[in-house]
Amino acid sequence: VDADATKSNLQSALTTWALADNDGIPGPDATDVVVYVTDHGGTGSMRISGTETISDAELDGWLDTVEASISGKVTLVYDACHSGSFTSIADPDRNLLLSSADNQVSYFIGRGILSFSQFFWSEVFAGGSLSDAFVAAQNGIANTPTMQDPELDADGDGVPNEQVDDLDALQNIFIGNGVDLFQSGPSSPSMSAAQSLPASSATITATGVTDNDGVNRVWATLYTPDLPPPDPDNPVVDLPTFELVETPPGSGNYSGTYNNFTSVGVYQVVVTAQDVPGNTSAPQLTTVTVGSPLARRAVLVVGGDPADATTWPAYELSGTAAYNALRAQGYTDTDITYLSGTIVNTVEQPVTLANLQAALTDANVLNNTQDLVLYFVAA
Repeated sequence: VDADATKSNLQSALTTWALADNDGIPGPDATDVVVYVTDHGGTGSMRISGTETISDAELDGWLDTVEASISGKVTLVYDACHSGSFTSIADPDRNLLLSSADNQVSYFIGRGILSFSQFFWSEVFAGGSLSDAFVAAQNGIANTPTMQDPELDADGDGVPNEQVDDLDALQNIFIGNGVDLFQSGPSSPSMSAAQSLPASSATITATGVTDNDGVNRVWATLYTPDLPPPDPDNPVVDLPTFELVETPPGSGNYSGTYNNFTSVGVYQVVVTAQDVPGNTSAPQLTTVTVGSPLARRAVLVVGGDPADATTWPAYELSGTAAYNALRAQGYTDTDITYLSGTIVNTVEQPVTLANLQAALTDANVLNNTQDLVLYFVAA
């Protein structure tokens, strides 16, 4: 069934090959169909080859054809930038598992080892359900300093990650037999504490790394302080890495020294372990600070009355848009003071004069601040 990745071949695979009747019983042999796509994505489109793209509407039509002929559901697993835009084709007859939100890039670090796909398929390989695999990918990505939020829709309403209608609905749904192969990834390492340096060299340690199948490698990936913002049209595929070596052999304790901590600022260091079969641990994070960098900070103030159904939703949406934009541009939650009458992003504080004054006048904060963004939205 292998063929070149072209638009016509994908259409044929879905509307002809997947619906083939070879068993002599009327109707397609397949009861469920799994579609996995990884590519260069755009909003409402996927690039299938160097010269061809497929729109969400085209794919929706092909999947409709499949769903009209099978007794089960279609499961689409899509790992690409802007893959969350494909919630536009949500349907009660299909499961959508998407690697990032509509406005986000997807990360494929270390030849894809740190990616939604790696975490997802490792859990499937170990016999996990669709819900287990999605949560494993979600948690794996969350343990890296990236703005990438996977989305799942199983009920067709286009609202992703609902606990009951989406996550719980797929808890007992498997790709294949769901056989538990007892091949989970290595235990997550315990990390060395955050470090501050004048410059250059630091040793990263990871302890307690074990796996019944044997640990193949442990390595660190660096998110440097001068890392440019991600290109919204291209996945992030290449970041500096270095290996950690078990010392002494058999101890489960690994360390590695990196000699190029040369940029002033905070390096975010993500350590991952991989076993012999290829399963990976949940990434673990530590930091290395070079010099005494000043932070960029922001204060967001969403004023108004949450009980005002006419104006408040717009104010709340504007505040969330500002918060997401700052996070995408490298601000951390500790760099942002978010004052609002409701909690949507888990970081909001009540809108009071005392809280605003503290955010603007706290000497301990301001002495370590490079610049300050102040955003107000209200009537």
